[in-house]
Amino acid sequence: VAGTLVLEKGIVKLRRNLMDRIIQEPGKEISISERDEIQTGGGTRVRLFLSQKKENILLYSNTFFTIAEVSQEKSEFSFPIGKIRCLVKPTFSTISKIKRKFRVRTVTAIVGVKGTDFVVETSGSTTNVLTLDGVVDFANVAMPDVVVEVAENQASTTTKAQPPSPPVEVPEETREKITSED
Repeated sequence: VAGTLVLEKGIVKLRRNLMDRIIQEPGKEISISERDEIQTGGGTRVRLFLSQKKENILLYSNTFFTIAEVSQEKSEFSFPIGKIRCLVKPTFSTISKIKRKFRVRTVTAIVGVKGTDFVVETSGSTTNVLTLDGVVDFANVAMPDVVVEVAENQASTTTKAQPPSPPVEVPEETREKITSED
């Protein structure tokens, strides 16, 4: 078990081993596992609690999200389309005593986390990152060695074969709009 899924509002489809389960009951906790695929409907909010609740991921409407791996060493996820907000507390592997890795992958980008609060949105061809707290490493899948650090209250974007844009400051009003709207 990788963690739990809690539907806050709307409807969500959970696919496991090619079997689909539709969840419409808000507040109910559902166990989730590696390789589970989660698809949210319109007007939906789903919260995932992973790694002893030290990793909290909010899925917004119309997001397709896959849990690639959740282990002692790392958490890895991918999503080709949609919007997520991640709150990650820095933790260390009890096996290696090395800081756990937390990575989100979209079609165009790799987002690596150092313990933070951030939002990732992707349309498939473009990925945007907004860091709300801490620092995020942001790279294009096509150029994983070109990494941009996106600090608190900054945003960056990348498209198919372009390196991430230099981070820009995001005003508080815009940050609030991004975190509250789909």
